[in-house]
Amino acid sequence: MTATATQYASARNAAADYLQRGMAPIPIPYGSKSPVITGWIDYRLNSPEDFPNGRSNIGVILGQASGGLVCVDLDDPTAVILAPKYLPKTGLIAGRSSEPFNHYVYRVSGPFKKREFKHKATNQKFIEILGDGQQVVVGPSVHPSGDIYSDLIGEPAEIDADELIDAVGRLYEAVCDAKGLDPYALFPGRAIGPPFGFLIGGSVRGIITDGLDCSSKPRVGPPSLIQ
Repeated sequence: MTATATQYASARNAAADYLQRGMAPIPIPYGSKSPVITGWIDYRLNSPEDFPNGRSNIGVILGQASGGLVCVDLDDPTAVILAPKYLPKTGLIAGRSSEPFNHYVYRVSGPFKKREFKHKATNQKFIEILGDGQQVVVGPSVHPSGDIYSDLIGEPAEIDADELIDAVGRLYEAVCDAKGLDPYALFPGRAIGPPFGFLIGGSVRGIITDGLDCSSKPRVGPPSLIQ
């Protein structure tokens, strides 16, 4: 199904399906990307009948609210091109009309805090992994630009959180390589010193973010490079 097509008659109809599949749908104003419900992170739809019956956008609250749902958000065209080579396979890839393959959706166990893969020297954000405390806009919503979001069709792959972060870290390195950037340069025009890793569980690992390692092999760069 393309990102411009929808199988749902309305956002309420979509909410019923998402709810039945263990997700946490949330109403969003039509043509908007952000919920306006106060304390929306804790919002839980009890019944599709409680969802607005009219023009509305819809989001899905990520993380434990939706059974461990996380979304790899590809913010750069090069990342989108390289993603199939580096990201684990999943049955759920979504987006919108002009960017139909920029959301790779998975399930992990336990809490998952957002990870941001950003090139510090140029201040370019290439990839994020969204989890607890975030939401993603989904079909049949309408983007502020007029793009139509794709429905969440298919089932996300279940994956270990460390494995996913490792894969996204390698994708980040590949994106930087394609752009001729040192992935771990701290300042414009400058590279950091020799490679080093961190001893985790008796083995050398690479960049660490909030207690989860981004690589199963040594990498250059301190833990603050990936947030």
